Parts: sequence; C-alpha cells; structure tokens
Amino acid sequence: VDDYAKEHNVGSDDDRGVVLMGNSLGSLVALAAATGDFVGTIPIDTDESSYLAGTRDEESSSSRIRGICLFNCAVGLNSRNLLKNPTYDPVQRAILNWLFDLFDFFIFDNELLLTYALNNIVTKDLLRDALKSLYTHDPERVDDELVDSFYYPAKLGGSGAVEAIRQIYTNDAGLTPMEAIRQIYG
Repeated sequence: VDDYAKEHNVGSDDDRGVVLMGNSLGSLVALAAATGDFVGTIPIDTDESSYLAGTRDEESSSSRIRGICLFNCAVGLNSRNLLKNPTYDPVQRAILNWLFDLFDFFIFDNELLLTYALNNIVTKDLLRDALKSLYTHDPERVDDELVDSFYYPAKLGGSGAVEAIRQIYTNDAGLTPMEAIRQIYG
C-alpha cells in the first residue's frame, strides 16, 4: 500500500490526503500503512520511513493520512493477540499461551501434517463452506473466483503454501487495532 501510494504520488502536497479503508485483515493493512508499523520488517526501498504515515513529533506531522475507515476489523494477524485482552487475568493468559504453544508445536510447526492436510483434506467444497461461514450477511457472494483464489495457491504452492500457513499462525500477531490507534493519536 505504501509503495503504491509513493509510486503514484498519492496524498501529495496538492492533495487533501488519503482515506484508507479496509475490511477484516484489510483493516490491519490500512492501520499498518497509516502507522508505518511495517517499516523495517520487510525489505523495502525507503529511508526507513513510511511514505503515507510520514513522521510525527509533538509539534508537527508529515502524515498523508486524512482518515481511516475500518470494517469488521481483525484483532491481529493471528489469534495470539487475544492474549492482550485486558479482561483476561494472568492465569487465563498463561493457559491460552500454553494452548497456542501446543498448537504451534504439534500442528503448525509440523510440515508433514500441514502438507498432508493441504494435499488430502483441503477441497474446493471445504473452502467454499469455510468462506460462507465468514460471509454471514450474504454467503451467496462466495463465488468460484473467490474459492479458486484460495484453492489454487494452496494446492499449487508446494512448500511455499505450507510455509505461508505456518507463518499465518506462528508469526508475531502485530499490533492490535487499539495499539495502532494509540500509536497514531497518542
């Protein structure tokens, strides 16, 4: 998002700024672009600052962001951000953390199991049903093109598909939406 905005000079000085919008995981992408949270985490051709988020200090801001609109905002890049829920006491957090570690060890760090699941369990019908459960308002919007956009990368991606699934569940969950908003507005 940041590279695209920079390449197309989006939010330049003669513009009124950018309103970023996202749904579900796209909300987290919008927040990451607005905060510059991704800078330094992936190889990008910058001087270690975000084009859209710019720099912020107490006196000024070079942000090109005019607003952010989040629809059905995800809690994080994976479920580990549940551990940051302030309503959980330390014992609940410890139990959840232990369960996540068990899932990681027995399932998501098990390349043979993930490969077997992708090759022998994942079907278009299974994906269609899973996607329909996410589109509760209008499940009929789940069409062949959407199903295929998940199915073929999973089936043809080889070890890259297995690694992508593993990383989805085991990588750092990133900022919660609340943490990202605090980063923007202090």
